[in-house]
Amino acid sequence: MICVTGSESSVEALSSRISALPEAGLHEARLDLLDAVTPEVMSTLPQRDRLIVTCRTAAEGGQWRGEESARLAVLDAALEAGVRYVDVEAAAPDKTWQALDARHGGDRLVASLHRFDLAEVTPQILAADQRRLTERPAATLKLAVNIDDVADLRPLRRLLPGDGRPLVRIGMGLAGRVGRVRYDVLDSPWTYATAPSTASTAPGQVGWSELAAFHARGARRLMVLLGGDQVGGSPGPKVYNALAAAQGLDWYYLAAPTRDLARGLAVLDEFGLRGASVTMPHKAAAAALAARLDDNAARLGAVNTLALDGTGGWLGHNTDGVGVVGAFGDRLRSASRVAVLGTGGAARAAVAALVESGHEVFVVGRRGEATAALARDYGGTPVAWDDLSTLDFGALVNATPLGVNGEISPVTQAVNWRDKVVLDMVIRPRWTRLLRDVHQGGGTPIFGTEMWVHQGAAQWRLVTGRSVTPEQLTALLPPDEDAADLR
Repeated sequence: MICVTGSESSVEALSSRISALPEAGLHEARLDLLDAVTPEVMSTLPQRDRLIVTCRTAAEGGQWRGEESARLAVLDAALEAGVRYVDVEAAAPDKTWQALDARHGGDRLVASLHRFDLAEVTPQILAADQRRLTERPAATLKLAVNIDDVADLRPLRRLLPGDGRPLVRIGMGLAGRVGRVRYDVLDSPWTYATAPSTASTAPGQVGWSELAAFHARGARRLMVLLGGDQVGGSPGPKVYNALAAAQGLDWYYLAAPTRDLARGLAVLDEFGLRGASVTMPHKAAAAALAARLDDNAARLGAVNTLALDGTGGWLGHNTDGVGVVGAFGDRLRSASRVAVLGTGGAARAAVAALVESGHEVFVVGRRGEATAALARDYGGTPVAWDDLSTLDFGALVNATPLGVNGEISPVTQAVNWRDKVVLDMVIRPRWTRLLRDVHQGGGTPIFGTEMWVHQGAAQWRLVTGRSVTPEQLTALLPPDEDAADLR
């Protein structure tokens, strides 16, 4: 069951929202957000048998400012009016819990405990939280824990039901989205989704429409983006999920930050993982973990795509080089001299693909040994970082993470950008500081998203077996929000 949350401020707005949901849906009404909340208002709530009512104080994460006796009166009236459930924080006063239980019993009470700032998710902490919940006379228990690594879903999943009461388990935050999408794997009776055209009311919520559509399609196969905290800026979830719906596929794609790739993959396997995009800092680790590598990934020692090989093992691919060459398109003249900034996995893919395409490539790095090794292994010429301004090149690739904040450029030397073509692999923002400088200097900027759609088209085919063109992926990209800020 999927419950939709919203932040409506009036009964009229709540009524409109509830009416727009399919008959099977529940809606959580945050009464502390409604104007003029009084016991009398409860009888005017729409479709009360489809409502989960909450009324939390500021200390509990809500906005109720009234006296506790007034809150109890509101919750009393909600139950008397016939709402499906009343959700009360376990930390609420004992007298509130005792009064609700005495007057209504626990069948429609939900006891909640939210951990928004947990430094470490351990079985011991979760077990203690669960014991606190079982002390409350509620038929259903709910434990919501903020997590920053997808691997931390495992202790939440393995938490035993305790005294047999249903336990709603929620991993809040970006890393917890897998558990929200596959809440059935967590043995959770329901999950929470964001109402259409409404901001989320808790970290990590996903949209009602796409989540409901995914579960309606039957078999539930997941594809994730594995990387560090930066994965939240990827256009992948919006683009790939729209594509899956258009192609009638039962796939769902979402970002999954993790610090340990092996642990993250092991946990995700329990949730139905069938493919993965891999980004910094895990591309080399993915190559080491894959059961087999295609020739390109083996040559690079880096993997950006994991697909099942038919025997249950991971086959590692690297489509970054396809993305680089595709992004440049016909903007690179044959035998162009190309400078590649960086010495990591993305730089290796770029150098190898450009050399193979017939271009003279300069490897520009800060670490002399790594720069020389990359150039030697893939046929480039090593160049010290500080010598870039004296280098004669016609095109440049930024294969470093510098620029993700939109303010810092990896190129601090004075470079004449006129007639030069520059690809910045940074995806968000599209207009990085480097690309702004290139544009203002008379050069041709190429967005990181242009690389992304080319490598993504190849990736989608490898994982799902279905074809898509870079142009089709481009049409699905979200609006260029920072284009208006071009200076």
